Amino acid sequence: MTLAYPEGFDLDPECMATAKQAADESGAKLGIVHDIKEAAPDAHVFYAKSWMSFSLSAAQLKVRDHDLQKWLADDALLDLGDKYVKFMHPHASGSQP
Repeated sequence: MTLAYPEGFDLDPECMATAKQAADESGAKLGIVHDIKEAAPDAHVFYAKSWMSFSLSAAQLKVRDHDLQKWLADDALLDLGDKYVKFMHPHASGSQP
């Protein structure tokens, strides 16, 4: 499994330790990359994460949002995945487009 996330947005250390332990116990490999297109080829599942912040100023949010544009999951990114790639989002519902 490959996890891709922007530099500076490290995931919870406790969750990462649990994931590493599960990978080790199952014989799987857990890779981490900071380039979404590096993780995309032949991916079976894209699981989106929101990088929302309530602690940044409006100016900081503008810069951060600009930097995160390359992390948007669009058709071009999904086309790099497996033929039957799945897209999952933690806030997806039947009411969203």
